[in-house]
Amino acid sequence: MALRALRLSVVVVAVVALSALPRRADAAPGIRPGHKEADVIVALPGQPPAVQLRQYSGYINFDKAARKSLFYYFVEAPVDPAHKPLVLWLNGGPGCSSFGIGAFQEVGPFRVDTEGRTLCPNPYSWTAAANLLFLESPVGVGFSYAVNEEVYKTMGDNMTAIDSHVFLLRWFDRFPEYKGREFFIVGESYAGHYIPELAVTIDVQNKNPKLTPINLKGISIGNGILEFAEEQAELYEYLWHRAFISDAAHDTIAKHCKGPDDLSTVCQAARDTAYSNTGDISAFNVYAPTCHDKKVRPTDSKCTVCTTPTCYLNYWLL
Repeated sequence: MALRALRLSVVVVAVVALSALPRRADAAPGIRPGHKEADVIVALPGQPPAVQLRQYSGYINFDKAARKSLFYYFVEAPVDPAHKPLVLWLNGGPGCSSFGIGAFQEVGPFRVDTEGRTLCPNPYSWTAAANLLFLESPVGVGFSYAVNEEVYKTMGDNMTAIDSHVFLLRWFDRFPEYKGREFFIVGESYAGHYIPELAVTIDVQNKNPKLTPINLKGISIGNGILEFAEEQAELYEYLWHRAFISDAAHDTIAKHCKGPDDLSTVCQAARDTAYSNTGDISAFNVYAPTCHDKKVRPTDSKCTVCTTPTCYLNYWLL
């Protein structure tokens, strides 16, 4: 329930920020829609006044038949952005918001405080090393949408890769100073599918002389989903070898599960029982302290004090 409330608070922040964008455009006559200056975020609601960042959010529109609009949030590095690489961040799911989760719970410049109104600086933000581009992908995730909803019936990983490539080409047209910049694709979970397929698409399309080449330097996948059934089966082997589940629980899985693709009720029950042995640990870092009982609010700040990245992760998952 707490996680749902936090995600709702992130969405509220995002909605307010989006509603502010037309006012920004109206305040600057002559800035046409589709120009990056029309996408400038002067400040997010609840943003600490002392934090000055160059931020943008908006839509890249394409596909006349489906009328797709992919939403992005872009934050430039606060120090020397012209000499830092561009990183595209993708969350997985499928269906997880790169804006709500990636930007505001993981690697972006801010975290949302538990009261849902205050943004707290993230001391572990990747903006220290790169310019961060968060993409809501595939279409239908987060604020990204298609006017022709029939497109949702034919979605798949291939379409996601093609759409993301089209998005990037048009985004580079909007931000031409980033053309040719060292470019990395990073993400987690089901982005284990999105990232390699987008990388292959870029590699293939870079050979098209009619298209602007993208200077892809590398990819990185954390906690990636590549072969879901096999990975779920191996999860219990991993936990058993590290004494997070008992020998009896491990033996029960071996007895009732006939293979990684076994979806029987008895197999799933054995796995669920085994997983309940793990207790209060972070599935993303099993050896890290849980930090669940260390929420501290200093009298001069509404932002929680955490001293490790894992503490931040667990705090926002409460």
